[in-house]
Amino acid sequence: MKSLNPIRNGALATALKLGAAASFLTLVGCASLPPHPEIVALQNRFEVVSGMPYASQEAQQELNETRAALDLGRTAYSGSDEDAVSHYIIVADKNLDIAEARIRLYETRSQIASATEVRERMVREARERDIAIAESEIRSAEADTLAAQRLAESRGIELSAQERELARREAELRAQEVEIVRQQEDLAAAEARMNALEREAQDLADRLVEVTTIVNERGTTLVLSDIMFDFDSAEIKPGSQHALDEIARFLISQEDALLKIEGHTDSRGSEGYNINLSRDRAAAVYSALVERGVPSSRIETAGYGEEYPVASNDSDAGRQQNRRVEIVLNDQVGRPLTSRF
Repeated sequence: MKSLNPIRNGALATALKLGAAASFLTLVGCASLPPHPEIVALQNRFEVVSGMPYASQEAQQELNETRAALDLGRTAYSGSDEDAVSHYIIVADKNLDIAEARIRLYETRSQIASATEVRERMVREARERDIAIAESEIRSAEADTLAAQRLAESRGIELSAQERELARREAELRAQEVEIVRQQEDLAAAEARMNALEREAQDLADRLVEVTTIVNERGTTLVLSDIMFDFDSAEIKPGSQHALDEIARFLISQEDALLKIEGHTDSRGSEGYNINLSRDRAAAVYSALVERGVPSSRIETAGYGEEYPVASNDSDAGRQQNRRVEIVLNDQVGRPLTSRF
């Protein structure tokens, strides 16, 4: 049906054309906006963090929230909503901070868990690098959180539930980082004590012909040769008293160390006889050390007979090495004192 008012119909067509032209100009203006530099920088950082080892395992939630915040920030930027853009930039930045911290915490915990195998590297690097980095990150996170709060307050914006959750996670991470630093310091101190113990034990062995030392996965061990005992006897020879005096002084100085005295024999004789002889020799050394002031509460004893030879029993020299008493010192790094090998 044709319009009855051709003048009005023409005016309407002109208005529609003008409206379409305005819409087109608006779209062109939006499309011509340059990329927001902070959003671009955060997107680049997001790509780097996403590619870090363990990122998907340890920080997937933060990475997902970062991606969402960047998308929302770009939308707000295209609509010229500056407050919203600032908000999403803060959210993305803090999520990336937390993601990186979680990944570093996981790596550090893995190092601590394998401290026995990599302890030399841990002692050298943890104190110089990891502790300094952790302390710096704690200070940086605190400053960033305060800056975000001040920015929100200056714009009259109340912190959103999302930002409060980010602040809670940051506080949790700071507490975990402080605990990691404490564990690393404890490990370094334990390593220093162990190294000092090994040096002093070797010095003792250098002075005494009756004593040798072994340092292995069990810790530090003083090996007392059978020249301290008469043949087939648990009585300590009178000539060994000086050696016992020196050993006792050394053990007393290691006031935090627990001790295990273990008796061993060669394979000659019955199994039951050898067990009893090894126990009696361990008990004799125990009594001699307690008499010289070593606290009995720090000592346990065991007799293993011929069960754990250190040499072949087919020769006199080998059998002599197997007839021994060992004093095992706890190395303070966590291996159980009662383990054998």
